[in-house]
Amino acid sequence: MWPYSSPLRPPRKKLHVSVRYRAEGDGHWHVGETENISRTGLLFRADAPLPLEGAVEIVLVLPGRLIDTTTAELVCAGTVKRLINVREIEGQRAVGVEFRSIAGETLEALLSRI
Repeated sequence: MWPYSSPLRPPRKKLHVSVRYRAEGDGHWHVGETENISRTGLLFRADAPLPLEGAVEIVLVLPGRLIDTTTAELVCAGTVKRLINVREIEGQRAVGVEFRSIAGETLEALLSRI
């Protein structure tokens, strides 16, 4: 569990699904795993560095059990707001992203099921 919480933030829900991400404009996608999600953002583990306050593109790979269909992808864009070193030896970090663009109906449906 992450030590950061605030009564002003929307509640976070644990979500462990695969995620593809890249800095906006970068041609290469990287793979990570989500930790939690809320209406305003996402926390995920990443191996590739992202710049603080940088724009990022994200694709969440959602299993069918969460959305009553086959596997689907939720595409969103955001801004990196937080970087947390998780494993110094392996270089893995947690990246907190504030959503700039996301399909609101799909996000609400997802949050209601987790």
